[in-house]
Amino acid sequence: MGKSNWKLGITVLVVSVISLTLWFGASSGTPPFNILGESGGTTVNLFLLLIGVVTYVWFWIWAIIAIGNIAQEKGYSKTGFVVFAIFLPIIALIVALVLQPSQAKENATVAAQMVKCPACAELIQPDAQKCKHCGEILVQQE
Repeated sequence: MGKSNWKLGITVLVVSVISLTLWFGASSGTPPFNILGESGGTTVNLFLLLIGVVTYVWFWIWAIIAIGNIAQEKGYSKTGFVVFAIFLPIIALIVALVLQPSQAKENATVAAQMVKCPACAELIQPDAQKCKHCGEILVQQE
């Protein structure tokens, strides 16, 4: 995930916290928040609540997708981690950060470096002098 994605998530969280804080202050009627009086203050209160709740929900959607992306970069199921993060977001984040890259991802990297034996078409190491599957002596190409 790029740095701009992290900045966006933090910005959305800050906006939601500020909006909800202002809403709690405005709903209690304490002076500098409820500046429009009783009639206009209600509209401001609802607006602050709406902004706070919407940005809070956006933050959690962003965080859940970010957790899925972290898991996917390590070779695990993005969908599985998104579902995990919906129910237990903090635990899913910790697990995604602590997990080592999956063995399947490492195997795919090794398999991408392998070459086919000209005799039996099995995958072998590029430096091999003899095929481990059919015993064919290989000529190194330079």
